Amino acid sequence: MSTLTIDDVLGVEYPGQPEWSADGSHLAAPVHADGETHLRIASVDA
Repeated sequence: MSTLTIDDVLGVEYPGQPEWSADGSHLAAPVHADGETHLRIASVDA
């Protein structure tokens, strides 16, 4: 799993709300970038 930086979140559209995993250890957010939709997942421990 990669670590998100501020550069990863600038200049993208967020088509939906971020969602926490059931145990609260990860946060997932859909993003539009480069004409595609991606799912970004971040670990709380990262």
